[in-house]
Amino acid sequence: MEKSQIFSTELSYIKDDKIRLSTIYLLNNLPDYFYIIPSSSSGKYHPEYALGVGGLVRHTKAAVRIAVELFRDNVFNTFEFSEHSHDLIIMALLLHDGFKQGKVASNHTAFDHPLIAANFVFENIANLPMSKFDALQVRRLIASHMGRERLCRVVSDELNLKPVINADMALGEGTGAVMMFSLLDL
Repeated sequence: MEKSQIFSTELSYIKDDKIRLSTIYLLNNLPDYFYIIPSSSSGKYHPEYALGVGGLVRHTKAAVRIAVELFRDNVFNTFEFSEHSHDLIIMALLLHDGFKQGKVASNHTAFDHPLIAANFVFENIANLPMSKFDALQVRRLIASHMGRERLCRVVSDELNLKPVINADMALGEGTGAVMMFSLLDL
């Protein structure tokens, strides 16, 4: 069984074949630990359902589910997201915590995990059927992932990056990609 099959429902939301196949390729090449660790090493920053074995997968599924519901909500009709934009957002959400503990498993969240995940997309561009432009969009969405965790503030300060949207959420701010996507088009 391929690792990506655990996300079969979420992948079915991606309509563009090239984006879906690219996402599958990347999911299958994430570190094995992604599929078994909890979403939070301390248990402080994520809801109870996302703790324990497989918690990061449940967290990722929840982030996609929330995005899909936001796409359906009338309040987001003003942004006029295209189906293509939906696909890129879902891809970014599926990958945003792919390197939560860094390139090698540890017992703690890697402070730079959004950047590692973002660069992972770009480093694999030659293996992806999606366009380079789309890969760059996904990279920017993932790199914007910052939550209320202390380490996110450390990364933000260290890299002199300020989140475009800070909703103080414990979803890992992956859902911020939905709100930020229209800003990338400006």
